[in-house]
Amino acid sequence: MNYKVYYFYPPNIDEPQLVMMVHNDELKKRRGPFKKTWRRFEAKGWSIQEIKPKEKKYAKKYIHPQTGDIV
Repeated sequence: MNYKVYYFYPPNIDEPQLVMMVHNDELKKRRGPFKKTWRRFEAKGWSIQEIKPKEKKYAKKYIHPQTGDIV
């Protein structure tokens, strides 16, 4: 995955929340537009949370033919 998802939550319930998908290259820039947006929202009291993708738990488990243990 080449991007990350951030949720911006406002201090007041009346305001809508903001969701941003940001490319990893953009996160590396110290003075990029995303960092400026982050700082502006933090200064206004918004809380910011990164949403991490769920890990896949569908890995197949095999039984070892000689020992019978799950691999």
